[in-house]
Amino acid sequence: MQKKTDSPNHNEKDIFTELEKFERESASKTNEEIFMEIDRYDSLYSNNKLYFVNVEGIIVNIGSRNRNLDLLKYAVKRLRDKIEQNKISLLYYNIGNGLLSIGDIINGNTPKIEELFNIKEYREASKYFNLVTDKYLIPQARTNYANILEKYGRNYEAILSYDKALEANPEFGMALGNKGIALSQYFSLAYQKDPKLILYSRELIKKALEVNNTAKIGGLSAIDNFNRYFRSLDDHINKHNINIGFKNDLVPSSGYILFRTAIRLLPADRQGGGRALSGLR
Repeated sequence: MQKKTDSPNHNEKDIFTELEKFERESASKTNEEIFMEIDRYDSLYSNNKLYFVNVEGIIVNIGSRNRNLDLLKYAVKRLRDKIEQNKISLLYYNIGNGLLSIGDIINGNTPKIEELFNIKEYREASKYFNLVTDKYLIPQARTNYANILEKYGRNYEAILSYDKALEANPEFGMALGNKGIALSQYFSLAYQKDPKLILYSRELIKKALEVNNTAKIGGLSAIDNFNRYFRSLDDHINKHNINIGFKNDLVPSSGYILFRTAIRLLPADRQGGGRALSGLR
């Protein structure tokens, strides 16, 4: 078991700089070289609190970027040991990310619905994301949890989780964009199609493309995905002659508000919805 210890005299900026450099340069290194470097850092910063809570997050980032299961499983194992004695939000968030990446690599980003029920990594990642209480991390954790719900077609619950992320940070681009996409899917499922809902979806994605943190956190793939959905929504709006002029008076549709109220009254095992449909009708 590892326990958080007192911090020796290391400059925090220097530690972050060193870890960022390690993450950046790891792209050209073998697993053996990466593990040797981790051992060196473990020895150098053995009693440093900042290093203690951040190092596995760096390993998870490297493993996710390189789609390297060995690194991801190694990071998750270290985090399990730490979490036994340290109930820290950043550790919960990092292990959630590690488990989510493992699930995506093993099963592909879009596994078949019948396969999802056997993916223990997604279930465990969901548990850890929901243990995050740090206000700074809640937007990321709730967005990642919502992304898992979307994999299961639990569109309604995903929207509620994006809402929680945006309550903590209204400018969090990944939650804005993903909520916009989820609402467009909700619109596809709705029997009565309120045009304000599709305009609200468009505005959320537009804002996601405007805020600076979207590209920083989600990368170019997120920007490309949001741009693709934004163009699709514009095509739908033009095709159906929806008046974009009243967009400044946007509110979520009455049906959406009723759904948010109703789902909170359901028992936990009854919450959820049907499989989300792609595209607009």
